[in-house]
Amino acid sequence: MKKFLLSFSLAAISAMGVGASELVPVLQESFSKCKSSVIQGGYLSEDYYFDATELADNPGWTTQYAYVSERALKFSAKTKPSGYAVTPALEFSTTTAHTVVVRFRAQTWAHKDDKVNVCVQVDGDASTVQKVDADASSCISDRSEEPFQLTFTNVPSGARLRFYPEKKEGAATDRWFLSDVVVLEERDTPSGAALWSSAGYQRFDPLMVGDDSELRTLRIGASGLGADIELEQPEGSAFRVTRGSDWDARRGGTLNVAFDPSLAGVAEEVLTLRSGSAVRPVVLYGASKVYAPVADDATGVASDAFTACWYRVAGLDRIELHVYTKEQAPLVASDLMFTKYIEGKSNNRALEIFNGTGREVSLAGYCLRMESNGAGGLTFGEYAFADDAKIPAGGTFTVCNSNYQALRDIADVTIGFQNGGYANITTFTGDDAIGLFAPDGRLIDLLGYESTDVNDEVSGNWGQDKTFYRKSSCYEPSDKFRPEQWDEYPMDYCEGYGTHTMDATGPVARTVSRLTLERGATSARIEGLPDAGACYYTVQGYSGALKTPMSAEIAVDPQRAGIADAVADAAAAPAVEAVYDLAGRRLAPDARGIVIVRLSDGTARKEMR
Repeated sequence: MKKFLLSFSLAAISAMGVGASELVPVLQESFSKCKSSVIQGGYLSEDYYFDATELADNPGWTTQYAYVSERALKFSAKTKPSGYAVTPALEFSTTTAHTVVVRFRAQTWAHKDDKVNVCVQVDGDASTVQKVDADASSCISDRSEEPFQLTFTNVPSGARLRFYPEKKEGAATDRWFLSDVVVLEERDTPSGAALWSSAGYQRFDPLMVGDDSELRTLRIGASGLGADIELEQPEGSAFRVTRGSDWDARRGGTLNVAFDPSLAGVAEEVLTLRSGSAVRPVVLYGASKVYAPVADDATGVASDAFTACWYRVAGLDRIELHVYTKEQAPLVASDLMFTKYIEGKSNNRALEIFNGTGREVSLAGYCLRMESNGAGGLTFGEYAFADDAKIPAGGTFTVCNSNYQALRDIADVTIGFQNGGYANITTFTGDDAIGLFAPDGRLIDLLGYESTDVNDEVSGNWGQDKTFYRKSSCYEPSDKFRPEQWDEYPMDYCEGYGTHTMDATGPVARTVSRLTLERGATSARIEGLPDAGACYYTVQGYSGALKTPMSAEIAVDPQRAGIADAVADAAAAPAVEAVYDLAGRRLAPDARGIVIVRLSDGTARKEMR
C-alpha cells in the first residue's frame, strides 16, 4: 500500500461541498502528550510504557508493549513480543458506517532486523485486515510526508480499530512507530463544524539562527464550517506560517511552516486552527544555535587605549567583552576541574578530577552529568559522589568503567552496568559532553562541546577515540570547553592516570574591564589601560539562555602604538571581488554568517559577518 496523496483528498473533499457527502472526523489522535528526548532507531524513543489514561488525547485506547516516543508510540523490543494498539470505540452517525477512511503515520525502527508490515483491521474481524509497508516510510520522523490511508466499508458503530505488526520474511524483530491516527466517516449531511490536519506535530531539524529553514507542509481539512479558519500563534512566534495557493478559508488546504527564530534555544509552540467551535492544535518544535563570535585584531591602538573588534553574529542579543592583563603569580584554582578524559576501545572510558584550590575539598553534593549521543542537555547520565569522598589539596579523584582492565584496579571508583545500565556516566562516547556540577547546581567545568555548541565550525565527534590531558598551566575550570587548555593523545593513552601537576606559578589574568554590549555591536573602545605590558581580550556571545564558547584570545601591545595600526587606509585596501559560502557557492556581496571573501589582490580570507 503506497502512501495516500492527501492534497488530492482535500480537493475531493472540497468538491463534495454542495449536494454531496463529506468526510467528518470521528477520532483524531496525535499522542500530543507524549514526549521524548532520546534518539534511537531513527526516531525518538524512551524506555517507559505508554499510559493511555494519562497520555492519550482521547480516552479508551488499549495498548500492549507500547512505549512513549516523541508525539508517537513505539512498539515492541528485542525482549518483548509484538506490540499493538486498539482505538477507543468509534461512534458513527448511523448504526453502520458505509465508508470509513483511516489515516495514520507508521514507520519501522531503523534497524536491519526490523522488517514490518503494519496491519489494520476492525477489532475481532480478521476478514477486514489491510496492510501497509512501514519499511518504506519515514512519515513519522518527517511529518511533511503524507500519511497512509485505508478505506473500510460497513463498519458498525461502536467498533474499534486494531493496529499491529506483521513480520516480513527475514525479520528478526518487529519494532515500529504509530502516530497521527485520524478516522473519518463519510456522511451525506455533516453534523457540526470539524477541522483536521495531516499531522499534529512538526519537528524541524536544528539550524543556525539566520540560516534558511526547511519548509514543512500541513494539509488542513474541514467540514460544516460557518466561519473562516483563523490561525493563532503566540506573540513573537519562532515559526512562520503561510497559506498555500490552494487555501480556502472554509475548506482548508495547504499551510507552509518555516522555523525562523531570532534567538538560539528550543522553541515549542502550538499553532491553533479555529473556526467557531471547531479547534485543531498542531505542535511545532525547533532547536536553533548560534555561532561563537570571532574576535578580530584591535584597531586604534594608543598608549592607554584601543578599540576591541569582532565580527557580527546573527542571533546574539548581547556580547560580553573581557579585557585583562596577565602577571606572573601563584596558580590557585577556584574549584575542582577535569584533568583527564579517555575515550578508547570498547568500554575503555575514564575521567580524572583535580583539586588545585590549595585546600581539601569534600565531594559531597558534587556530581557528573552527560549528554546522550549529542542529543542536547546534560541530563542523560548522572553520577553523584559519595558524601564521605574527599580530594586533598593537589590530589585527584578518578572514575572509570568497570570493564576498563588497564585502569579499574587503580581508579577511585569503577562504574558498571549494575550502577545505571546504559545511562551510567562511563558509557560516554565521542559526542557526549560531560559536566562537573557543584553542590549548588552550577556547572563549573565542561568536557567537550554540548550539542548547542556544535556547528559548521565545531565537530560533533570532538572526543571520539581520543585522550585529553589538561595542561599544567591551566588553573581555572570553565563551563565551556576550551580546547587550547588541553593536550591531545592517541586512543587508550593513559600514562600517569591518577596524578596531575599544576604549575606553581604562571600568567594569571587580572581584569581591566568587563563590558556587556547590546545586539549588533562589533567594537568597543577601551580606555585607561595600565601603564605597562600587553593587554588581552576575548568576546563571548549570549542568545537568550544560551552562552556560546569563548572567542580566541587577542593580544594588544600598547607599546607598539603608532608603529602599525590594524586599520589600513581604505583607499589602499584590496576590494572585495566575490563572496562564497563554505561549500564554495557564490553568495550576494552582503551575505551574512561565515563566508569566504575573495579580494582584488588575489587573496582570500574567511570572515564572520
